[in-house]
Amino acid sequence: MDAETATVLRGRAKAALTRTINFIDKNEQTFDKNDIRNKLEKLELTYTEFDKADAALPIESSEMEEFETKYYETKAKLQNILENLSVRTYVYNDNSDVFENVSNMKSSNFKLPKINIERFSGDYKNWPSFKDLYVSLVHDNMCLSNIQKFQYLRGLLLSEPANIIKHIPITETAYNEAWEKLLARYDKKKQIIFSLIKTFMEQPSFNDTNSHNLRNIADTSDEVIRGLKSIDTKAESRDVWLIYILLQKVDPKTRQEWAQFSNNIDFPTFEAFIEFLNNRCTYLELYNRNSTEFLAQFSEHSSHDARVEFSKDSNESSKVLGLFWNSSNDTFGFQPSLELTPPLTKRRILSESSKIFDPLGLLSPCTVFMKIFYQKLWLTKTDWDSPIPQQLTEDWLRFQKAFNAINYLTVPRWVILTADNIVELHGFADASSLAYAAAIYCRQKHNGKIKTDSKIVLSWLSGHPRQWKTFVANRTSEIIEVLPTKHWRHVPSKENPADIASRGIDPKCLPDCKLWWQGPPWLRLETSSWPKAESSCDEASDEVKAEQKSVSIFNLFTHTSNDVIHGLFEHYSSLTKVIRIFAYCQRFIKNCKKIASQGSSISSSHINTTSLTFSETKTAEETIIRWVQGFYFQEEIRSIKKQISLPPKSPLRSLHPFIDEHGLVRVGGRLQNSQLRFNSKHPIILPSQHSISELLIKEQHIAHLHAGPTLLAHVLRQSHWIVGSRKLINKCIRKCLKCNKFKTSTTTPQLMGNLPKHRVTLERPFFSCGIDYAGPVLIKCNKGRGTKSTKGYIALFVCLATKAVHIEAVGDLTTDSFIAALRRFSARRGAPRHIYSDNGTNFVGARRKLDEIRKLWLSLPTNEAISYYLSKSSIDWHFIPPSSPHFGGIWESGIRSVKFHLKRVLGETILTFEELTTLLTQIEGLLNSRPLSYVNDSDIECISTLTPSHFLTGDVLLSVPEELPSSSNHRDRWELLQNIKRGFWKKWSSEFISSLQPRKKWQDAQPNLKEDDIVLIKEEGPPGTWPKARVLQVHPGNDGLVRVATVKTQDSVFKRPVHKLHKLPIYPN
Repeated sequence: MDAETATVLRGRAKAALTRTINFIDKNEQTFDKNDIRNKLEKLELTYTEFDKADAALPIESSEMEEFETKYYETKAKLQNILENLSVRTYVYNDNSDVFENVSNMKSSNFKLPKINIERFSGDYKNWPSFKDLYVSLVHDNMCLSNIQKFQYLRGLLLSEPANIIKHIPITETAYNEAWEKLLARYDKKKQIIFSLIKTFMEQPSFNDTNSHNLRNIADTSDEVIRGLKSIDTKAESRDVWLIYILLQKVDPKTRQEWAQFSNNIDFPTFEAFIEFLNNRCTYLELYNRNSTEFLAQFSEHSSHDARVEFSKDSNESSKVLGLFWNSSNDTFGFQPSLELTPPLTKRRILSESSKIFDPLGLLSPCTVFMKIFYQKLWLTKTDWDSPIPQQLTEDWLRFQKAFNAINYLTVPRWVILTADNIVELHGFADASSLAYAAAIYCRQKHNGKIKTDSKIVLSWLSGHPRQWKTFVANRTSEIIEVLPTKHWRHVPSKENPADIASRGIDPKCLPDCKLWWQGPPWLRLETSSWPKAESSCDEASDEVKAEQKSVSIFNLFTHTSNDVIHGLFEHYSSLTKVIRIFAYCQRFIKNCKKIASQGSSISSSHINTTSLTFSETKTAEETIIRWVQGFYFQEEIRSIKKQISLPPKSPLRSLHPFIDEHGLVRVGGRLQNSQLRFNSKHPIILPSQHSISELLIKEQHIAHLHAGPTLLAHVLRQSHWIVGSRKLINKCIRKCLKCNKFKTSTTTPQLMGNLPKHRVTLERPFFSCGIDYAGPVLIKCNKGRGTKSTKGYIALFVCLATKAVHIEAVGDLTTDSFIAALRRFSARRGAPRHIYSDNGTNFVGARRKLDEIRKLWLSLPTNEAISYYLSKSSIDWHFIPPSSPHFGGIWESGIRSVKFHLKRVLGETILTFEELTTLLTQIEGLLNSRPLSYVNDSDIECISTLTPSHFLTGDVLLSVPEELPSSSNHRDRWELLQNIKRGFWKKWSSEFISSLQPRKKWQDAQPNLKEDDIVLIKEEGPPGTWPKARVLQVHPGNDGLVRVATVKTQDSVFKRPVHKLHKLPIYPN
């Protein structure tokens, strides 16, 4: 048989097998025994045909293994179906014979027969019939296991009953729990009875004569009566019917109360229901006894729908709208409960004081203390949950203790007035430095007056608002609109009750303060006995005049102030802007002088309002420079004017300065005979200490396209000579944002941090380890010519304490391959407790062949399989900061060493997976045999140098094995091995740890980055393309130095090491 024919025959056999599988899946419920037997015979012939065809093809293209798996699975299914069909011949359709032969069926593939029970959906009236059928056919059937019963039970439930047990797992022991839950929910006689009665009462009415409708009524009524009889003989009594009918007439709240009342009574009587209704009526008819005459009008059995209950005890108070009302005395009272204990916070004090409800302001003389206390509290700027200062705590506790006296305060609820009485309102107002208050009193009089003890306010109110300044004018106009001036009177402070509310009073004194509760004594006397009304006074005249507008014309005389020029340089960062503003100020002064000298006769054409001229800006610049020179070169100017030598220590001594005709100090120098311009021969001298020099350098630096220090110094000396300009120029260029952005110098890294705890702690090998991937490496599937190659990878595990390495070859970058490598490592080296690795962003921007490793690293934290394995093995995974490979230098060094040997051994050779595993294991042995510390060639004691393999095997892996001294005593041999092990760790502590002490680089601490600093994020491209970012958060180490920061760019938020961030200089203004 040739290969082409064999391939065709094999394809036909596979198609026949697929058709058989589809036959089983599509006809699961309608099998026939003869069809199954034919299918089995056909399946045998198909297998024989496939076997012959496959044998004629090459071994590498064989598909026998896959075909055999499907063949045996299909054959087993057909045989099981045939067995089940044989069993079903003994099962009859009648439910009484369904389970006759079930006990003889032991096959795990036997399908439970269907039983004819109507499914239960939660209707109480259907529960008895469902329960009886299910118990007789399933629940009490000894031939069924609990799991089979549970399966039947789930199949017979719908809606709510199914939801009750859907969360219970199908187990042998859970069946009884599920059945008990259904009984507890639906096996209730009262609900079943009411459901049947509801069905009876809700039968529809019919207008036309129809035998079908009449038959429905008769059948439904008969069904309900029989159902009631089957439950209990009491179920059809009249009490049950009457209670149901009346319950439909009452409100839902009463039905709910009745359900709770009769919860434990299966058949409550009609008399009990009537008694319940009477008791509920009594509860709803309770009234407050404020007037005995009012209560006498109603009999004991009066029916009302009032629902508010008040106490009838004359000594009790009821809470009404936040106030306590004593109905017997008809008075309001207060029952404050301030019970705060230290430590006190703003949140607790505010919450406690909010409990005091005083809508009428009756407690204002006491509660004003709280408002004043809030002012003091806010001035401390204390956090909401931080303890307040001790002095404020003592003040609050003292007030809280005194405030309890308010419990004895009572106020009449109502003042009876006859209809013909005329009531007038008298308001008293007062303000202190901390609060203001107003109190209003009733008096039977026709004219209402407002009193205040502030004569200043009365003076403001008596004048027209336009003559006062804006603040006072706005408020007086609003007051006069509400109440005219004639209604305002003055009252002495000692007789003003509002004065008490604005300044506060001790709570103990409030109940006896007649001035507050009754007003001033003269308010009850005739008007002639009142204090005389005064609208103004001599004492207040100065304060009144202080608020008057001044409308007189005055002349303005001014001179250049040092503070003005200094203020301009403080507020503006451009020298041109400073000069122009000062030029406008000088023009304004000239215009004012013209107006003052010529008066109103001057025309608008004589006032200069055009754009600034060159001469004006030149004059302003000279004035500013003259002031700067006079401030910094006072002694030099004095010496020049006196024509004496400059002081020996003067920085201008070598410049031989002179004062020109404009009063500016210029360089004398030695170039008088040159052909240069005057400004070049004699530049203006400026001090480096003043900001005018810095602004001048900045302006020229930008004007000359960000020139360098040499060119900028040359440009500046064409007109100005800045003393010590070299340092100032370099400083300004360093502060230039654009120059910094294109500056390619590297940022100095932060001081090298301390070693992590796991690097310097005695731990078993690989208790804490780092992991990294290398690759890809090409791997052949098998030996021979024409074999395809695939990509493989290298997983490196390195012990943080001993620097021992473990290398695994990994077939791909899937999660399963990684877990398999981790399992092999754990099985041979012991499960690690901590694993450290690079962050996935370290691979961003790398070559394309590293992109797959980056994706694997990024997927590790969120991969469910890896998270499950790590949690199961109690492994904690730690990531180093993004883009910070130097944080994982120990495994980066290991990867480099592995690549060193691979490049020299492999070259361009492609190995099989087995050969690569062998080579990596040899490299692992080499790396584990390297000395941990420096080896001195001249020191004879360095022959036995400590290596990582000493901690793994007790000896160097590549050395010739030596026999230990024989000993018949096993304990002595064990102690010998322990001594050797302790010797290794002792040598590790004395030699290896001490070698880690010095810092080979990054030896100086740098200033820490701060939040809101502006930085550039260093990337691979040119500096001009680096993104700009703002520091959101810094992450200082244990030593307080910041090595990692979180920054925000225009697009997203990153975490980067500080040596990848270049801080930009920002001008203070």
